[in-house]
Amino acid sequence: MNINSIITDVLVRRFVKNHSQVSDQKVRVSYVKLECWLSIIGNMALGSGKLLLSFFTGSVSIAADAVHSFSDTASSIVLLISMKIASLPPDRRHP
Repeated sequence: MNINSIITDVLVRRFVKNHSQVSDQKVRVSYVKLECWLSIIGNMALGSGKLLLSFFTGSVSIAADAVHSFSDTASSIVLLISMKIASLPPDRRHP
């Protein structure tokens, strides 16, 4: 087992209740939420590091790449909101 597999296993076991029951919609939603939050945290950290580095070096290209990392965060936030809406129970107008 490599380090990525170990980290993934630890995170899934910690944050996804009943992680082995992937046919359950709630479990699948939990997997997506975990991915979204990890992506948000990772992209915010990466963007912040790039932005800090661009200030020290004066590099416009690194600053632009920091903006790109922050925009990836926005995509993850949209996905998180979408999953919240998609996981709502059906009603009369939305079976």
